Amino acid sequence: MKTENRREIFKSAGRMLAMGVFASASVCAGLKQRRLLRDGKCINQGLCNKCRGFETCGIPRARSVRSALKGKDSG
Repeated sequence: MKTENRREIFKSAGRMLAMGVFASASVCAGLKQRRLLRDGKCINQGLCNKCRGFETCGIPRARSVRSALKGKDSG
């Protein structure tokens, strides 16, 4: 049976704390991104081409980029 010393216990607790912080930060970032998309605010700093919500985005810039891309495809 292996017994842990104090240093190993603190290392384990630190790792668990760090994992919890990273997990909650990623959840918060995901929720913020959803909220911004729902409110019609840009989540990608105006770079529409690689944006995840580009197809359904209602921001005027995204609409003009979509119409420009449709015009380029048909011409």
